[in-house]
Amino acid sequence: MRCAVLTFCLFATACGGVSPSAPTAPSGSLGEAGVTEAMLGSELPLRGTLEASEVHTGAFPVLHSVLTGAGQSTHLGRFTALFVFDITIGGMAPSTTTGTFTLTAANGDSISGAFTGTGIVANGMVTIVENATIAEGTGRFAKATGSFRVDRIGSQSTLRSSGSLTGTINLGH
Repeated sequence: MRCAVLTFCLFATACGGVSPSAPTAPSGSLGEAGVTEAMLGSELPLRGTLEASEVHTGAFPVLHSVLTGAGQSTHLGRFTALFVFDITIGGMAPSTTTGTFTLTAANGDSISGAFTGTGIVANGMVTIVENATIAEGTGRFAKATGSFRVDRIGSQSTLRSSGSLTGTINLGH
């Protein structure tokens, strides 16, 4: 009986029409409609998570920062992040950031562009909002455009942060 159930399950899976995906494949359930939309150049939702750490150099009122991290998102799958930016310390007002970013998928394809942001400090934690514009890409993202927002919470003492990204990407195909 177990053999019959196992055989049925294997047969149903093989005939289900869904091809298996590699661990680095883009997450989400795009299905065939998502693939068709991407080929037509439609804006597609971009959502994901990010864990990162920063290294600061410079002195008040402007710090230079390099953020490195990793995450998981739709279309990119698992990715590494590199953000290079300047932080203008705001004193009583929110601090502001201006810089560039590159998100690189596990296979080496990437998206990059510029971003601006703000940070508000309270009780040793920083609430960060960054708005990014995708200007270019490589590989399957060669003609990509779009924008996304990064919402992070970071520790002033450890310079580690985590958060989410939401926006849209147009693959330009």
